[in-house]
Order: sequence, then structure tokens, then C-alpha cells
Amino acid sequence: MRDPLGNVSVRWKLPLGFLAVCLVSFGLGGWILTRSIESALLEQIEQRLDERAVATGLVVQRQQDLYVRRVEDFASDGYIRARVAELLDAKEGSSSARDALARHLAQNKLALSPVLAAAHVLGPGGDLLLSVPPDARLAGIPDSGHTSAIGPLREPESARDHPAFTIATPLRALDGDGDLGRLAIVLHADRWAAELHAAERASALPLLAVSLLDPDGGRLLVESSEAAAPTSQARTHQLANGWSLELVVDRDRALEPVARLLRYVFVVGACLLALVGLVLFFPLRFLLAPLSRIAEAARRVAVGDFAVRVDATSGDEIGELGKAFNIMAAAVEERTGGLQRAAEDLRSREQEIRLERDRLEAVIHSMEDGLFILDAGGRVTLANAAAQPLVDALAAASLRGLECGHLDSSPRDCSTCLTGLHRDQQTCVLERDGRIYEIHTTTLPAAPGTRPSRLCVSRDMTERIARQETHAHQERMAVLGEVAAVMAHELNNPLAAISMFGEMLEPGAKDPEQVAECAAVIRRNAAACKRTIAGLLDLAARGQLEMVEFDLHLLLDEVKTLLRPVAERARVTIRLAGGASDPTMSGDEVRLRQVFINLVMNALQATGPGGCVTIQTEDAPAGVVVRVADTGAGIPPSVRDRIFEPFFTTKGVGVGTGLGLPTSRRIVQEHGGRLALDATGPGGTTFSVHLVRKPAYRVWEAQARRQAGVVPTRPAEPLA
Repeated sequence: MRDPLGNVSVRWKLPLGFLAVCLVSFGLGGWILTRSIESALLEQIEQRLDERAVATGLVVQRQQDLYVRRVEDFASDGYIRARVAELLDAKEGSSSARDALARHLAQNKLALSPVLAAAHVLGPGGDLLLSVPPDARLAGIPDSGHTSAIGPLREPESARDHPAFTIATPLRALDGDGDLGRLAIVLHADRWAAELHAAERASALPLLAVSLLDPDGGRLLVESSEAAAPTSQARTHQLANGWSLELVVDRDRALEPVARLLRYVFVVGACLLALVGLVLFFPLRFLLAPLSRIAEAARRVAVGDFAVRVDATSGDEIGELGKAFNIMAAAVEERTGGLQRAAEDLRSREQEIRLERDRLEAVIHSMEDGLFILDAGGRVTLANAAAQPLVDALAAASLRGLECGHLDSSPRDCSTCLTGLHRDQQTCVLERDGRIYEIHTTTLPAAPGTRPSRLCVSRDMTERIARQETHAHQERMAVLGEVAAVMAHELNNPLAAISMFGEMLEPGAKDPEQVAECAAVIRRNAAACKRTIAGLLDLAARGQLEMVEFDLHLLLDEVKTLLRPVAERARVTIRLAGGASDPTMSGDEVRLRQVFINLVMNALQATGPGGCVTIQTEDAPAGVVVRVADTGAGIPPSVRDRIFEPFFTTKGVGVGTGLGLPTSRRIVQEHGGRLALDATGPGGTTFSVHLVRKPAYRVWEAQARRQAGVVPTRPAEPLA
């Protein structure tokens, strides 16, 4: 069915719907109005009940206080106290004092008010001394102690009896120190209630009853108009002396105007119900139904059905809304498809990243080298098992380096050096628990808003240094093997001379000059043998690095002398050119001798017969440069980048070990210098050794000079 108001603007449809809603709201508004009036009236009733309860409570309290003060006045009467004292002092009692006291209480006290029904005098122990009248019932007397008190309400026991309650007050001796007991005055409750009713102001509330309740549950009716209705409402007010006041009101009678108004509203609302249904027909059929279809389509889109569309046939705002919904649903469907494809791509990339992360974690934790990351505060955020010793040492701030060019103090503490974020890259060698570690550190860039961190990679150098020492010793032994062959010839000549001149010193020789000449020759040749053997022993020794002062030119001359037989056998000339102005240097003389022996031996082996090996010293800004040049064929270009690799050699099998140049470079670096290839080609090869002048120190923190690889951490000591 087509909407007859399809072309009508919603601004006309909405007032019609609003009018219908207003008519429907009349019934609800009337009900709310009556409820509001009823609530306000109930609040007024509650307020008036509270006011009446407070006012009546004040009257009751005032009347009770009045009779309490009257009883206290009775107890302060000197005549009564004197007669009570006589009763207490008499051993068997005095009838005259008893009669006088009874007569005084009856004529001068109880006769003052019809409410005062009886009087009792009690001794200090609570025993009854006197009752007026004599047959008055003794019950409900409160334990007043040292103050006045009101007892509970006493119900009548017979038809002639009446409800009553007692006010008790202590009796004091005339001198004020002694306790004579208590005076209890019984009040007629009905007569007292009549006085209360007369003293209370009238109220407009439809009260059914006003009652007093004592602490023990006794009830005294003060005012009663009729029996309590089923819809009565009670209010209880607590008094200061422990009694309570109860007021009962008829709720239905008080709310009768509200009930009449509510019935009227219901009748009017029933009359308008039919009209409201007729008015709402068109909005329900042609306005709310399309909106419901759009809402249902929106719910289907919410659960994932993006292909849903609505039938928008009208030309009003509802039709425009349906068309807009169809456009939105199509756009959502298209974008959802794109998001799903992007989500699939993200899941695939996330899986790849997760695999890469797991692979990276596996690589990190399986590394033999230690790896740990320090944050800006120096705390370890990531570490593998191999880095745990250094992490523990870093936590204890006990990292002490063997070689650290960043701190001048001794002993060198690498904790601050490693964690300093101001350094880009650096390397430290340190010792921990008998192990030697080389640590490379670099600064990791930080994300925006965060501070950078420090990446540290540590490597256990203990075994490698021990192997280097072994390889260096093997290199020295290899060189020693080559030198030993020519040393035999060098030792044979002086030994032959020693033998020959020793024979000349036999007992048959008598010429003193001949003896002195023979002895001089023997000493000279023995010294030559000693020097030769000492050079060989120094070459074979593997001790720890010891910095001493030495003459570089004398050291190079010793190398030349030691290798002269090898050069003569190869028919190569060794030339020493001392160009340095100050040859005094500091270092391990034995180790540096090994360096120059290796370089000169390589030069002799690379130089053909008739060639020349030149050893030259030059001044440098920070020390001295020693150049070893030969006239050989040079190093081939294909192997120039590998000459410092361990075990790489261009010599034949059994001729070289490939450890000479790597060992020499390491020794020079340990001295703070540099070994480099300056030039090579058909005209020869030149190596340069750059040595730095340093003070002579005996270095205890050296790079694992012992076979066991354990280096004790001790401060450097200057030589004496």
C-alpha cells in the first residue's frame, strides 16, 4: 500500500504525531499529577505528624518533669527527712514517728493533686519503711540510685485498681552526707493522661489515638477518637526519659481528595483512548513502519550482512533517508571488503614478523657470544645466557677493564664506560672470574619520546688469546728452526778457536804473553757463543708483557747480527739506517725483537741472491717509525688483503706457518702501535712499524699472557 502522505514533508507529519502523543500523555500526566499531589500530601501528613509528635512529646516531657520536681521537693522536706532518720535510728521502730510521717505525707503531699495516688518510703537497703495509704500496692519502683527516675507503667490488677507509674527520688540526711533511702510517689496514670489531653493543643489531623509507651512495653492511652482503621498510619516519637509517644492517623481519610482526582483522570483518559488510536494510525502505518524497516536493515548491517537494502519509493524525507541508507550500506560493504583484505595482509605480515622474532630470539639465545641491552638507567632489558656473568658483574658494578682507552684512572672501571650513552661505539677488554671478555658497545637509536639504549656484545677471549700465544710460540719455534741451522756454523768457529787456544794453554806453554793472548781469544769467542745462545733463548721464550726502556737501534742491530748468517747463506745484504734522533723507546724488548725478526726473515725469503734488505728508522709525531724494505718481486694483488690472516701463507708447504704477520701485528697493537703494508710491487715490498713513546710500566693486566688464560687484576706499577 502506497503512503498517501508520501510527498508530504515530515515537518507536517511530526506535529500530527506529536499531537497524538500529547493526547496519550494526558492519561500519564494525570496519573503523575495525582501521584505528585498524593506524594506532597503525604509529605505534609508526615510533617504534621512529626510536628504533632514533637509538640505532644514536649507537653508529656514537661508534665513528667513537673511531677519529678514535685517529688524531689517532697524529698527535700526537712520534716520528712527528720522522721525517716528517726525510723532508721530506732532499733524496733517508733510508732509515733511512723504515724506522724504518714499523716504528713497524706495531708501535706498527696492531697496537693488528685494525680498523686500513694507514697512509699524505702530504707537504704530497699526495705519498705512506710506506705501511704497502708494498703497501697508496692510495685514498679525504679532503681533511681543517686538521681530521680520514673518507673514503668503498672497495669491494674482488679476492677477497683487503676493504671499507675512511680517516680522515685533519693532521701538525704539533713547534714547532706547520709543516705536515708528513697521516696517513691505513685501517680494515677488515667488522671495524668486527662491532664495531658487538656494541656495538649488541638490538631487538624484526623488522629485515631495518642498513646504513651514505657520502656517495658506498657501503654497509656492519652487520646482516642475511634478504633484504628485498616489503613491507619502510626508514628512513634522517642522521649528523653526512655518513654515513647505513638500517634495513629487514618491515611485513607487524609487522601480522599487525591482519590477523587485520580478517578476523574482515569475516566477522561479512557475517553481519549479511542481518539488516540485513530490519530496514531497513519504515523504507525506510513511513518514508523519505514523507519522500522530501516532500523532492521541497520541491525543486519551491524551483524555483517552488508548486502541488505531498503525499498525507498516515497519522495519525502523518509524516502531520502532510505536512499541515503542504501548508499551508506554500499560504501560500508566496499570499505569492509578492503579492510578484510588489509586485515588478511596484516595477519600474514604479523605471522612473518612473529617468525622473524622467534628466529631472532633463537639466534640470540643460542649465540656463544654474550648479548645484552642496557636502558638509559643502566638496567638490563635483554640478555642471553652467555652474557649472564657480565650482567651479574654489571649489577655488582665490578667490571674492571684490562685495556680501556676511555678512562685514565687505575684500576680501570668499565661500568660507566659501557653504560655511557654519550659514546657511539667503543670496545673494552675486561676480566671477570678468571675469564677475559672483549665487549663491543654501540648506542641503539630510541623511538620518539624515549631515551636511547646501549647494545653490548661480549666475546670470551680466554681460549683465543691462549691459542694466539701458542701460535706465536710456534712461529718463534719455526723461525728458531731456520736460524738453528746457520747458528751451528756460527758456534763452530768460536768453539774451534776456544778448543785450539785451550790446547795451547796446556801445562807445556810457558810464555805469559802467549797465555794472555789465548785467554783473551777464549773469552771473546765464549762471549760470542753466549750472545748467540741468548738470542735464541729470547726468541723461544714465551713470557708476559713487560714494558722496559731500550735502545731501538741496538735492538735492530741485534736482529741484524742474529740473522746475518741467514742473509749470508741467501746471499742477501742487510743494511741498517738509523735515522731517528732519539732511539730510546719503551716496550717489551723480547716481543718487539720477535716482530722485527719476522719482518726481516720474510724480507730475506722474498729477496733473491744479490738483493738487499733495508731497516730504517724515522722520527714520527708521537714516536718512531721503523720501515723494513726488500728488493723482491712483491706481493701478488690477489692476496694482499689476506696477508694478515692467521695461517695464510704464500710460501711452500713446510716453509711458513702463516702466523708471522698476524702475530707481529698483534704484538705491535699491544704496544699501542700499528703494523702496515706501505708499498709492494716488482721493485720490492715495504712494511712499516709505528711505535708510540710510552712510560715504562710493568703491566699486570696484560692480554692473557699465561697458558691457563687467567690474568690477575692488579694495578700497573712503574719501574724503579
